[in-house]
Amino acid sequence: MIASVDADSHRSLGSRFGVSGFPTIKFFSKGSTEATEYNSGRDLDSFSEFIADKTGVRAKKNTPKEFTTVLTDSNFDEIVMDSTKDVLVEFYAPWCGHCKTLAPKYEKVAQVFSRDSGVVIAKVDADKYKDLAGRYDVTGFPTLKFFPKRDKNPEAYNGGREEGDFVTFINGKAGTQRLPSGLLNGEAGRVAALDSIIPKFFDKEQREKTLEKAKEIIHSLDTKWAVFYGKVFEKVQQATEIGKDFIVEELNRIERLLEGKGITPEKLDEFTIRKNILNVFKKN
Repeated sequence: MIASVDADSHRSLGSRFGVSGFPTIKFFSKGSTEATEYNSGRDLDSFSEFIADKTGVRAKKNTPKEFTTVLTDSNFDEIVMDSTKDVLVEFYAPWCGHCKTLAPKYEKVAQVFSRDSGVVIAKVDADKYKDLAGRYDVTGFPTLKFFPKRDKNPEAYNGGREEGDFVTFINGKAGTQRLPSGLLNGEAGRVAALDSIIPKFFDKEQREKTLEKAKEIIHSLDTKWAVFYGKVFEKVQQATEIGKDFIVEELNRIERLLEGKGITPEKLDEFTIRKNILNVFKKN
């Protein structure tokens, strides 16, 4: 049993067991009212080892998935200098209080961009790998530097330290379209050149000419979501001829899918983009 007691409210208990500072941790063996002082580390591994030594029971630890890429002197150049990746690097020290405060927020940022293959959110123990710290003039912790895919001369990050600040920065630099929640924003997947001709498509006199123009744009881009625009153009035209509203029906179907259970993050992104594109048609 792992237990806690408010020794400030229940002072008699604190006095009974010689508690003079907080937190004080004591171990009571089965069948004994005498306590053993706990003086080991305050991390999960230390507690687990202590309990295992005392009881013979080893904990089954569920290690949460880590989204931040851990850098060392052996993999730094391979990852950071990859010309296909935009990389944000935190140079930290394990003993640094500001680094500890930033850590959970930085991990959330890494999770936000975990499905964007062109973005890496990384960290390196610059106290351990001092050569890397010296190479990039790191004199304080945490120091954050952004390494663009196009030019690997790092840019100092001097923005805010909240998740939203980092997300806005990465979106601006890498062209990603994430929200702090990890979802895609309303612009994701949209193609400006195709968006601009959609109003003409709904003008019967300009429809055929607009479809030809759309095909030219789609062919020149040859991307998944440009092709999806083409499919929507075709479906809308077919549905209109038989008096149906394809856009409304398809948006309703996607909304039901988005509200369903068990949807994977990848499918969530895909359906969000489909919804974004369909909404452009709906507005016209």
